[in-house]
Amino acid sequence: MTNLASALRIAIGGIQSSQIGLGTVAHNIANADTEGYHRQTVQYGSVSYDGFGSGVQLNAILRQVDSFLQERVTDQISAEGYTSEYLSSMQDIETIFGDPTDQGEASLDKLFNKLFTEVSNLANNPDSSAQKNSTVQQAVLLVDTLRNMNSDLDTARERADDDIDSSIESLNIIMKNIYDLNLEISAQETANVNGSNANDLRDRRQEQINILAKSFKIQVTENSNGAVRIITENGRQLVDVSTYSQLERITASPYDGIGVRRILSNGTLSNSVLEIDTSTLTEGSIKAMIDMRDTTIPAVLAELDNLTTTFKNEFNRLHSQGSSYPPVNSLVSGNTSGLGGVGSDLFTDLDANLASDTFHVSIVDSTGDPVYTTMVTGLAVTGTGPITIPGAGPFSLTDLETLINNNADVGNTALGGSLGAVATAGVDSNGQPIITMAAADSNLRIVLSNASGDALGILGMNNFFTGDDSDDIDVRSDIQSSPGLFAFGQMRTTDGGISSLDNANAIQLAAMSENTLSFTAAGGLPALTDSTTGYVNQILANFAVDMADADDRQSFAESMLFEMRESEASVSGVNIDEELAQMLIYQNAFQASARIISSVDELLQFLIQRVG
Repeated sequence: MTNLASALRIAIGGIQSSQIGLGTVAHNIANADTEGYHRQTVQYGSVSYDGFGSGVQLNAILRQVDSFLQERVTDQISAEGYTSEYLSSMQDIETIFGDPTDQGEASLDKLFNKLFTEVSNLANNPDSSAQKNSTVQQAVLLVDTLRNMNSDLDTARERADDDIDSSIESLNIIMKNIYDLNLEISAQETANVNGSNANDLRDRRQEQINILAKSFKIQVTENSNGAVRIITENGRQLVDVSTYSQLERITASPYDGIGVRRILSNGTLSNSVLEIDTSTLTEGSIKAMIDMRDTTIPAVLAELDNLTTTFKNEFNRLHSQGSSYPPVNSLVSGNTSGLGGVGSDLFTDLDANLASDTFHVSIVDSTGDPVYTTMVTGLAVTGTGPITIPGAGPFSLTDLETLINNNADVGNTALGGSLGAVATAGVDSNGQPIITMAAADSNLRIVLSNASGDALGILGMNNFFTGDDSDDIDVRSDIQSSPGLFAFGQMRTTDGGISSLDNANAIQLAAMSENTLSFTAAGGLPALTDSTTGYVNQILANFAVDMADADDRQSFAESMLFEMRESEASVSGVNIDEELAQMLIYQNAFQASARIISSVDELLQFLIQRVG
C-alpha cells in the first residue's frame, strides 16, 4: 500500500532518474562533434512491490547503434581504403610518365621524335660534325630518360613494399589497443555497478576497428561480455577474447610476405607464424600496396621494357648494316654475349635466321676507297661475291672466324696472314663470347654490308645501343666520346668503298619514325604492330584508362562511404534539437518529483502538528 514514505521514496527515485537522464543528455551534447561518438539514451523500468507501483529504476544507458549499418560501414571503409591507396600510387606513377595530354619537350614521344629529327638532319648533312654530336647527345638524353623512368618505377615499387612495413607497425599497435579495450569493456560490463556502462569504451574500440578495416577487410563478431573477435577476410585471427596477434614480414620471393604470430598468455610471441595468403585478399590499403607492387608497376615496367627493347633492336639492326666515315679499323659483335661459348651453335643459341645469310666485307683506305672487297665490281679491285653462311648447322663463332679468314677475296689467312680482314672468335673483358672483324693492316679500315638476310644485325656488328631493356640501355661508350662513329653511310655497291657524303643508312634510321615495328604482348597491352611513337602513345593511353578507372572507383567508394556514414549518423549521431527537447522532459520530470517531495513534506509537517 502506498503511503507518504513510499511516495517520498518514489519521488527521490524520480529525481535520481531525471538526474541520470540530464547527465546523459549533457554527455551527448558535449560529444556532438566527437568523431566516432554514438548517441546514448537512458532506458528506464517501472518498480512494483506486492502489486503496487513503487517508482522507476534505471535499466541501462544504451548506445544507439545499428549493427547492420555499422558492419556495412566497416566493409566500405576497407573498400575505400583500397581505392584511395591505389589511386594515390597511380598518381605517383603519373608523375613518372607525365600527363598524357602534356605536350612538353620532355615527354617520351617527343624525345623519340626529336631523335629521329636529328638523324634526319644528319642525313641532310652527313659531313657535319656538329650534327653528329647533336644526334648522339639526343640519343643519350633519350636513354637517360628511359633509365630514369625505370629507376623511378622500381623506386615506387620499393616504396609500396616499405609502406607495407610501416602499416604493419601501426596495425600491431591498433590490435593491441583493441585487445586492451576488450578487457576493459568485458570487466566494466560484467561488474555493472550502479548502472555503469562501457559505451564510451565501445566507441573508442570502434574507431580502432575502423583504422584496422582501412588496411584489411575484416570480420568482427562480439560475444556476450562485449569483447570482439576479429579475423581477416581469409580467416587469419587478429584479435580474440583472450589474446591478439602481431603482424610481421616473412621470407618470400621476390618480396617478403605477411604473417601473423599470436601473443601467448605470458605476453610473449608464439613460436609459430601463419602466413596471410595475400592473393586471396580483396580490399584494404594493404591489398592495394600489394597489387601496386606485384601487378600494376611490373605491368608498366614490362611495357616500358618492351618499347625500349624493340626500338633498340631495330635501331641496332639498321646501324649495324652501315658504317661511319671514316670507317673504323675493327668491329666487335654486340649480340653474342648470351652464347654458351665461341663453339655454341649460332642457329640454335642466337638466331636460326642466320642460316644462308650473306654479307660483304671490304678493307678500305683512309679515303674510303677499297683495297680488298668481296663485292663484284668489274673494276681493278673486285671480289667474287659475298661471304655465305651455311644453310645448316651447327655453325659457331669459331666457324665464322674460319669462314672469313679463308675467304679468297679478303681473308687474312687466304691472303698470306698479313693482309685483308682478320676475324677472331674470343671473349671480352667480362668473359662473354664475341667475334672481332678487323683490317689486318692497322692503317686500313673495315666496312661491312649485308647482301641477303641480316647477318650483321643478328650478330650486332655495329650496334649503336648497349644493354637489354630500360634498366640498362645506353649509347655505346665509344660513340658517346666520338660521335663521328655514327654509322650514317653504307658500302657502295659499285666498288665496295664508302663516301664521306653517303647518307643511305641515316635515311633508313630516320625512316624508323614512320616504320611499324612488331611489339610483343607486354603488361596491359596485347601484341601490336605500330611505330615507336605510336607504341609510346599506346602505353600512355592504356595508363590513362587505368588512371581514370582508379579515379572513378575511388570517387564511387568515397561517395558510398559518405552515404553509409550519413545513414549511420541518422541513427547514432547527436541531434542538438532532440537533445534539448529531451532535456526539457527530464527537467520537467525533475521539477515534478521535487514538487512531490515538497508536498509530502507539507503533509508530514501537518500530521506532526496534529499529533502533537
